[in-house]
Amino acid sequence: MRRGVGIAGLKQNQALQQKLKEQGSEIEKQQLEEMTKQIAEFKNHLETFAVKHKKEISGNPVFRNQFLKMCKEIGVDPLTSNKGFWVDVLGVGDFYYELAIQIVNICIALRKKNGGFLEESECLQLLKKIRSSKAQEVSLKDLRKAVDSLHKLGSDFKIINTGQKRVICSVSVELSQDNLIVLQAAETNKGWITFSKLKVIQPQFNQKDRFQRAIDKLIQEGLAWVDEEPLADKSSQVNVYSTREDDGKVYWFPSLLESSSRESAEELTLLDQV
Repeated sequence: MRRGVGIAGLKQNQALQQKLKEQGSEIEKQQLEEMTKQIAEFKNHLETFAVKHKKEISGNPVFRNQFLKMCKEIGVDPLTSNKGFWVDVLGVGDFYYELAIQIVNICIALRKKNGGFLEESECLQLLKKIRSSKAQEVSLKDLRKAVDSLHKLGSDFKIINTGQKRVICSVSVELSQDNLIVLQAAETNKGWITFSKLKVIQPQFNQKDRFQRAIDKLIQEGLAWVDEEPLADKSSQVNVYSTREDDGKVYWFPSLLESSSRESAEELTLLDQV
């Protein structure tokens, strides 16, 4: 018959477990210290690299975004720094703060027209118009980083993917999947939609009450406008029409209209150049 380990055996086993635990903690501590040391060394090298390539980081959007990607991978975020090395030496933080303010000004200036939804490439073109010729060149990635920094600060600004385009949303609104489906359909249809047209583009979306709920939300948020006197037949030159099934209504989306960039530029003449 096998005898038990006894009290002495239990104590010995507990002591062994405790020793292994302590050794494991010590190894983990050493690994953490080594990793912290390596990251600190890498940050120092990164700062040296930044000083050496300051001109390229400031003037070349592609180079700047690759550099910021490296920073992000080791937990350095120049965009959230308002003092210290990154701003003092590179001015990276200041660049995005300035850009964010300009984006806010543009979106607010056009909010009554587009309901607070502005296509990002259109915003980029407007940024280039209001910025000084001596200002740093701006890319779409720069614009997205600036909007993201606004969102992190608790503002309503964010970028919504409507399908083929990305739209800057500057108002507090939550869009459902049905809202996005209607938006995407209008986007492929040159900025307008009807229920009958939506069924052609999205055959599975064939319930009129479902469409009406989605479009009513978009109208309520100022993203869509209703036209109750559209051209009545398919032979019209601009090819905008509604059927009897649509109750004679066409819905327009200002932020998706191709001509909005030219018109928007005229409305920004009061914005200061920087």
